Amino acid sequence: MPTDPPLYSRLQLPTERPWDLSTVCPQNKQGNFIISLKKITIELMTDFTLDSNQISKYLESKGNLSFYSKHSLRAIKVDLNEILKIYEFPSIKQGDDSGLSIAKSDKKLRLSELISKLPRIIKDLSPASKERRLTSIRGLLKWLYESGYTEKDFTYKLPLPGKKSRALPKYLSFEETEVYFKSLAKDFNQNSTKYKNELFVSLLMYSGGLRVSEASEVMVKDFDLKKSQLKLVRKGQTESIIALPKTITNQIKNHINLKETYIYGPAPLSTRLVYKWVVKRSVFFVGKKITPHGLRHSFATHLLRSGSDLRVLQELLGHRSIATTEKYTHLELSDLSQALDSHHPLNK
Repeated sequence: MPTDPPLYSRLQLPTERPWDLSTVCPQNKQGNFIISLKKITIELMTDFTLDSNQISKYLESKGNLSFYSKHSLRAIKVDLNEILKIYEFPSIKQGDDSGLSIAKSDKKLRLSELISKLPRIIKDLSPASKERRLTSIRGLLKWLYESGYTEKDFTYKLPLPGKKSRALPKYLSFEETEVYFKSLAKDFNQNSTKYKNELFVSLLMYSGGLRVSEASEVMVKDFDLKKSQLKLVRKGQTESIIALPKTITNQIKNHINLKETYIYGPAPLSTRLVYKWVVKRSVFFVGKKITPHGLRHSFATHLLRSGSDLRVLQELLGHRSIATTEKYTHLELSDLSQALDSHHPLNK
């Protein structure tokens, strides 16, 4: 019996088999494969060859969409690079204008090979990482179809990412938050120059619920110090105005240089530096590792426990969907017990 059935060679698929034929083709009593076109998972049209020129055009199309922030573009870059480096493509770069680009290369990649090997490439990743890798490839395949490079949208051939675990977000209790900011206030009072920016960015994330990317790029011109309001360009490039507690605004107003571009000085803060600050302080003074997003979680959790409406919280956090905000409704048993004691009619 020949190694490959005649149909396999006629389809001109990759010489390296991306699957075991015994898993897709039944055998008769003599052990010969019974070939069925319906059972072959990779079709002729998936044998489209992808090159750096098409990838470059795809990246350019992403950069031209106004609702993609530089952080979203960075995520696309990271996820595509993780896959393309396996096939020795040049790395995707992100310029000063946040645009994405890839150098010209002679490397080529068959879609049939990419789609068939993708499950093996992502199998050891966490559910969240799998979803991101699949989303990056799904976007590329959809663009190839919409741009006329392929006659079929092959996103349906991608594997499902699997169930994503919904871990409760880490946050600080009221008492832990007090410890955190007391330590920061003490350091600030001793050396305001060194700790000014750490105090500012921490206050904005906890008191205003800002994302670290938003808090680290606040400009002086966007601050209305009299009204205690701040204009933001939020995730998805939507513009909004948020209110801040006056005590926080006064703290910032008394220590910023109004002639600078940003409230931190001539340049925005590095999000990596902010991450380092928050983790270091939370571990040292609170005994718990909290990230910048943990301060935002704490803001949301404390507002809900103080009786804030979920819709109000959605607006404050800048969420498009209320479903995103609902993850902040996590409650501990002590909260439930206290609610029963306070409001159950039998306790009155």
